[in-house]
Amino acid sequence: MAFTPIQYKVAIRLPTLDGGLNTKYTDVSTPLNCTPSCQDVLFDDYGAVRTTPGYEIFNTTAIANAPIDGLNTFNDPSGDKVLIAACNGSFYYQAGTTFTQIPNSTGIYTANVDVKILNVASYVIFGDGYIPVYKWDNTYFERFGSYPPQGLASGVTTASGPLNGTFSYALTYINRNNQESDYSEILTNIAVTNGYISLSDIPLAPTSYGVSSMQLYRTTANVSAVYWLVTALSAAQTSVVDANDDSTLIVPAPVDQGVPPQAKYMVYYRGRLWAAGDERAPYRLYYSEAGSIEKWQTTNFLDIEIGDGYPISAIEAFGNAIIIHKNDGKGNGTVYLLYIGDATGYSADTNWYIFKSPAAFSAVSDKSLSFFQNLLFYLGRFGCYALSGQDLARTSADSDAGRFQTNNLAYDIDTDVKTWNSALLPKAASVMYDNKIWLAVPATSSSSNNTKIYIYDFVRMSADKLGMWTKLSAPAVNNFVVSDGILYGGGYNGYVFKMATGTSFDGAAIQPYYWTAAVSGNPEHRDNTKVFRILYITHECPGSWLLYVDYEVDFNGVLTTGTVSLSPGGSLWGVMQWVNSTWGGGTTTKRSRLILQNAVGKLIKFKFYVTGLNETFRVKELEIEYNVRTKRG
Repeated sequence: MAFTPIQYKVAIRLPTLDGGLNTKYTDVSTPLNCTPSCQDVLFDDYGAVRTTPGYEIFNTTAIANAPIDGLNTFNDPSGDKVLIAACNGSFYYQAGTTFTQIPNSTGIYTANVDVKILNVASYVIFGDGYIPVYKWDNTYFERFGSYPPQGLASGVTTASGPLNGTFSYALTYINRNNQESDYSEILTNIAVTNGYISLSDIPLAPTSYGVSSMQLYRTTANVSAVYWLVTALSAAQTSVVDANDDSTLIVPAPVDQGVPPQAKYMVYYRGRLWAAGDERAPYRLYYSEAGSIEKWQTTNFLDIEIGDGYPISAIEAFGNAIIIHKNDGKGNGTVYLLYIGDATGYSADTNWYIFKSPAAFSAVSDKSLSFFQNLLFYLGRFGCYALSGQDLARTSADSDAGRFQTNNLAYDIDTDVKTWNSALLPKAASVMYDNKIWLAVPATSSSSNNTKIYIYDFVRMSADKLGMWTKLSAPAVNNFVVSDGILYGGGYNGYVFKMATGTSFDGAAIQPYYWTAAVSGNPEHRDNTKVFRILYITHECPGSWLLYVDYEVDFNGVLTTGTVSLSPGGSLWGVMQWVNSTWGGGTTTKRSRLILQNAVGKLIKFKFYVTGLNETFRVKELEIEYNVRTKRG
């Protein structure tokens, strides 16, 4: 039997570990700075891998045992900024670390249906695509827009007055923002000869309409359908006597004030509110009057390519355009750009034009849109993309066949993307925070909601690199918002999470881990059998606990575990014992040595993790020392 001697000792260094999660490659071809499997870790600017910050429950009491269906902030007129949440069909505002229900908002919407919450001017707007849009100004919760009256009035005539002929009456409502509604006829064809007309039972508005006053209009004698202002009425006035001669009627009734659509998607841009997602016309983009966002004329809409059969799935303002995504949820879709025209945005819509983007993919979720580095991030059925101007941004990626250009930012985690529950991707949510995109998705085909958070670190996106990914195991988040520099997530049980803080998952251990790629040594030793001797780990020393290191050779399924102390050493005031202790705060960074046992093979990979409550780690660099055996002749 031939003997293969150990020839010489060499080392391979892994100076950076920040290539991110990469599940696209085979086990033996994953780049050395990438990881085939990790959880609850982030990567820093110097190439290190570290435990992610934790999260804590923000509100001390659950709003309800139901999902947070919408989450945003409200900058109220006093300058205070508070969180606004939709939960169990009602709406709530932050009061300290609790949420208080907004008066008159009970059961307005349907639980478990996403609600868009948009802060515009001095109020917030709420819409779900199924019922009328509402607003709240920190005092009144009312319908957004000005709705016309419903109902009829009664009328009687009295002798000895200036009116002579047949008359009809109409009524309008004026809301608290001084927006007047369309008129409704309340009394028609009442005849009088040289007399007065007394009206009673004037229909009053429901409280939800937010009416502050009313306007009474009338035709002139024997003329139908042309109404003129008679008088102003209080919001509670149910009767009035009309003794106004035709010659005094000079102000015409408003025409085509309109009401907002039942919008699910909304964005404010250049003096207008843009809206889509009305289930009654899912292909239609609506817009308010410029400078008057509660006025929606019946002609203020654009039908976006009805013939393709795709509903609008998301809208956003970007550059000088409204970005319109259409998607059927199955991977089919298009992106359109509506260019506004002049620099003010107040031009007539005859100056606008629609451009169909060559982008091959569109957003499946309005909640997935986020801005970063002058790009618009969004989630498609088969990956994540970034809109740049009119088309998708492209960057380099590597494959087993070589380098190529891709527009799928999630190329490196394509294997993961294919396991996401495609039916629930319209519920996926993203936000840009700490120079990263945080993307909550239904991570498996059996997921019933967003179960994991994938993080895209776009700082590492360049002409030579795609950026990098990692993922968090918790919490399960339905919505994100950043308020005063703090990241919040809305959960599924009535709680809002304060995220990226602390060293625990709301009192539970984080339990992060990071697997290295399979290491075959230096390139010239790839096919040699090696005796892996020592692992040198450059790491920070955050506390008196252990870093566990598992290692496996040649994918044989046998794990050997070693440990490295993360204690900084030294002693601090109040804990030092003279003679037995070393004075000082200890070392913040160490290079520790782990002797490897029975590690003979061609490949080796390592797993780093901690297990205890409030335990963290940061690994900066690795070096593996090994002996090379000659190949058998």
